[in-house]
Amino acid sequence: MALHKQIKNEIKEAMLKKERVRLEVLRGLQAAFTNELVATKRKPDEELSDDEALQVIGRLAKQRKDSIEQFSKGGREDLVKTEEEELQKMKNLVPSKKFGEPKDMGFAALYLASREGHYVNGTNIIIDGGRTSSL
Repeated sequence: MALHKQIKNEIKEAMLKKERVRLEVLRGLQAAFTNELVATKRKPDEELSDDEALQVIGRLAKQRKDSIEQFSKGGREDLVKTEEEELQKMKNLVPSKKFGEPKDMGFAALYLASREGHYVNGTNIIIDGGRTSSL
């Protein structure tokens, strides 16, 4: 099932189970999906591909991480906790349960520069936080 359609179904499920945080996250994702469709000059009732949906989820997760950092600096631990809960709900939607981060690229570069990586030749190393692991 496509990720976009899965999220639509999970909205119904979250409503029935009265899971407030999960429902807020899923509705926010649905709104972001609609905005992405409109921005790419498509009809709002169409569906995003899984790759496009994961890109949107990644952008929203980055916003959450930035918010967590700013709220921490401002001493707003209540908002930090809320943002962390929402970020965790987003991670649960991604196949690998994590998002790719810049340090992942650094680890790959270190591996390739190390003695263990000397035999890797002519290979594409995909560092995408697990997006392609579900394919």
